[in-house]
Amino acid sequence: MTATATTAGGRMRARCSQPVVLLGVAIALAALGSVLLSAPGRYIGDNRFEVYWSPFDLLRRHLAVWDGTRGLGRPRWDFWPVPAAAMAALRGIGLGPALAERIWHASLLTSAGTGMVAALRLFRPRIGIEHWLAAACYAFGPFAAVYLLPTNLFVGQAFAPWFFVVFVLGVRGTRPWRWAALFALLVFVPGNMNYPALLFAALPIVP
Repeated sequence: MTATATTAGGRMRARCSQPVVLLGVAIALAALGSVLLSAPGRYIGDNRFEVYWSPFDLLRRHLAVWDGTRGLGRPRWDFWPVPAAAMAALRGIGLGPALAERIWHASLLTSAGTGMVAALRLFRPRIGIEHWLAAACYAFGPFAAVYLLPTNLFVGQAFAPWFFVVFVLGVRGTRPWRWAALFALLVFVPGNMNYPALLFAALPIVP
């Protein structure tokens, strides 16, 4: 009887995971379509010029605490190793600055949409129309239309639901330190693009 219940539970989880995968793919395709169809082939200024045009140099400069490329030199204030590494990888496989930029934008939109789905599933595990609507409104709403560029303003929007999900799972789960480590990694990914954006992104966990 226990084996039967375990098998039934596994089948139930498999059936529930299928719509989640489908929804994630749909969000990613919509994000790619929206950014690729916007001014195709043209580079649109976003944050720092070298993030997309010379990410290898930017990544290499992260190894030093002194930035000699600005003015007469000064201590380094920007720390974006993950975005720089991602752009370096995209440029390394032959993508141009404009296309690499759009893939980065699409990844942020996808993170926002799937994060909202994950947050809603904490309270409504079964995927329904409300999950689709929440993902679409959160990822492609007015805030994204206005603040996707520059992305240092949108990064908080993209990570906010994931901060909430990881915090709740850490409080409910039996291994909270794993979730605490994941929370720290989520903070590390955008680096210091925009400290206030990350602070605002963490506000939903306060209640």
